[in-house]
Amino acid sequence: MEGLSPLQLSALGVFLLFMAGGVASWAFGAYYMARTLRGFRERVGWQRYHPLVLFRSEFFTVEGNVYRVRLLRALASFCFFIGVPLAFGFATESLAG
Repeated sequence: MEGLSPLQLSALGVFLLFMAGGVASWAFGAYYMARTLRGFRERVGWQRYHPLVLFRSEFFTVEGNVYRVRLLRALASFCFFIGVPLAFGFATESLAG
């Protein structure tokens, strides 16, 4: 890392932390999605394949609802960890000219 200023090194470190957070959030989301898909009620038919069903608690069992909420939290943290560096990069690039 020769030739990088301390500011560049700190920016790289923050970027890598955010990307690691995004990867971890994705991994948690994949696990919680697998657990959520096993938690549907018996009466649910074709609705289980619709993505917006994750926002409706009445389609899931008690255990499925626990993992559904955890999945939504993992999705929100993934959007945060990926969106913040992208927004920061876009803002600094547009301000720099």
